[in-house]
Amino acid sequence: AVTGARTFNFLTDLGYFHQFDPYDYLIVRAGAEYNFSNNYSGLALIGAAPLLRGTDGKTAFLIDLLVEINFSRSFVDLGIGTWITSGNDVLKTENTQIDFVTVIGTRIFGEPDVFNVSLFLEARNGLEELNSIHNIRSFGRYGGGLRFRF
Repeated sequence: AVTGARTFNFLTDLGYFHQFDPYDYLIVRAGAEYNFSNNYSGLALIGAAPLLRGTDGKTAFLIDLLVEINFSRSFVDLGIGTWITSGNDVLKTENTQIDFVTVIGTRIFGEPDVFNVSLFLEARNGLEELNSIHNIRSFGRYGGGLRFRF
């Protein structure tokens, strides 16, 4: 958050993930942001990614811990998350795993010290999938959505 931002904010994300296997998921997360300074904050989010389309994938429970770097209206988030499913661990699309999470976004409505809305793009890959381009492309989840800060 930039100058004038509150120290603590509540967040809600609503969006979409695509996996090239192919599978489609809805993103629904909520959590909190703590601003360490004008340019750095920490985010803790929990939520779900209900399966919208696909035969092997399963709805997942998400827990994400991210560090956010702010550049005026834009931001970059980096961190780790979990993709927890009740699926068959033999299928990579249904694995419960630890993810590397990258987010880029920009504020499209409001100011840092009041309610605001940002548009974001997100990529998340299981740590064990980062060893090959094929795995990153096939099993990573990519998407975007809207982030609401209160």
